[in-house]
Amino acid sequence: MATAELKTLHDELNMLLKTVPGKAVSASKVQAVAKACFHARGEYKRAVYAVEQFIKKAPAHCRLAGVYAIDAVCRRSKAQLKDKDPFVARFGKEIGGTLQCLDASSLEDRQRLVKVVCEGTKQ
Repeated sequence: MATAELKTLHDELNMLLKTVPGKAVSASKVQAVAKACFHARGEYKRAVYAVEQFIKKAPAHCRLAGVYAIDAVCRRSKAQLKDKDPFVARFGKEIGGTLQCLDASSLEDRQRLVKVVCEGTKQ
């Protein structure tokens, strides 16, 4: 049974699908997804699964926004929860398969992906 937080997360992920191909996703949309995911931390496994499935099933022009959302959730979780952070480890379990879905993306998106991954590994 889905909680209200998970429903909000799904709604925010669906808003990402409305981005126009060729235009960058707005930071406010990514932050809204990150906020909804963070609020669903009581069911963090389902929240992580929802974001991963979004990246796997979304059109190619929306997948990078999902990676941005993962980055935002992990940063926020590290900052606010410190040692009790459930998101980084959970996203880390399937990150290889999740990022493999971005192979069909454009060269520009893949370059942005490399930048995000490099920044994430520095922290």
